[in-house]
Amino acid sequence: MQRTRFTTSLLVGVAVAAVSGCVSVDPQTGPPRPPRAESGGPAQDVIPQIVQPPGREALETIVEP
Repeated sequence: MQRTRFTTSLLVGVAVAAVSGCVSVDPQTGPPRPPRAESGGPAQDVIPQIVQPPGREALETIVEP
């Protein structure tokens, strides 16, 4: 019974600390944003590139003892 009360009070304390840490911020108080670049042409579509990790090369460089 004592563990349940301790756990409950701990969880409530953590929840209160988490909620009290939340602060609303006015969007105008942040640093100024740089102006957007105006482009006359259409935006380029960027295709994601899949790159293989260097795992095979790393395994090939290991020398057997």
